[in-house]
Amino acid sequence: MLRRCGIKAHNLGLLQNLWAAISFSTLARFRAGISIHATIMHPIPSRKRPHSGIAAHPPRALQEAHFWTNHHTFYERMFKGNTGLNKLIVKIRDHFLRDILNRLSDVETGIHVLVHTPLYDHSQEKGFNGLGGRKSIFCDLLKNFNFSKIIETGTYLGDTTGYMATVSNVPIRSCEKNTHLFELAKSRLKDKKNVDIFNMDSRKFLHKLKKDSDLIQDRCFFYLDAHWGKDVPLKEEIETIASCWDSYIIMIDDFKVPDDDGYLYGSYGTLEAIGIEDLHRKYGLASFFPVLKSADEDQPSIGCTVLLSKKLAEIAPARIKSLRKF
Repeated sequence: MLRRCGIKAHNLGLLQNLWAAISFSTLARFRAGISIHATIMHPIPSRKRPHSGIAAHPPRALQEAHFWTNHHTFYERMFKGNTGLNKLIVKIRDHFLRDILNRLSDVETGIHVLVHTPLYDHSQEKGFNGLGGRKSIFCDLLKNFNFSKIIETGTYLGDTTGYMATVSNVPIRSCEKNTHLFELAKSRLKDKKNVDIFNMDSRKFLHKLKKDSDLIQDRCFFYLDAHWGKDVPLKEEIETIASCWDSYIIMIDDFKVPDDDGYLYGSYGTLEAIGIEDLHRKYGLASFFPVLKSADEDQPSIGCTVLLSKKLAEIAPARIKSLRKF
């Protein structure tokens, strides 16, 4: 097919070699279940639940963790004994090459999705990283708080968007900054009439939505998952929501569960990083974490937190059995 598109034999060979290298360093190594210790993620348990189809792809943050760890090992071997040069190479990689390699990872995942699941296909493995415990929390919140709108930052492939749209039948507005992933997610979810996806930075997206006087009066569920790459808008997203909406539920992916080290998380996903004390003092916002232990969650278990507005936080402990107040 590539030859028919006009790619010369020599270039085709280079492309095939590049593709093999990309696949080996990300997808293949993840499927082999390699345990890693990355700078942006907590160590991954060696056991993991088998998936099928697109669910076999790890969440975005896990892909990045494996990618960077594998390349870090490569640099250590190449420059063994030269600590200064090794540190310089790692610094260049982290600050200048990170976005390029992230895009390569997105290309690999996007092609896999187009081949195997060009349209969203609802299943138990789809949505919320395939985590049963996370889905139970979402369903508990939906049942008890009866939110009328869902707002998501970081559509990515659209699996969680599709899951929430199917289970809740609530109108969803979602944003994805990456143009190619936006187009892919929009195509996959074209049959979901209750989903609108915007190609926008999450901060601009929320600033646009807050101008809707009717929307900010609604009880909304926010799913924040746009923290990917060097730019982490998480703190600004929370500040915008808390300052404009009165009644809201915020769920944050890739978050540290303080007393359960088995849950994976990003370095940005801590109570300290989002300034929880200031948020509580200014808005009365309270944080909740899963009751389910990481060992009992589907693997690899990825942490989350739920932040509730003051009004909802007061009644949550008696209603939401899958969450505990921290």
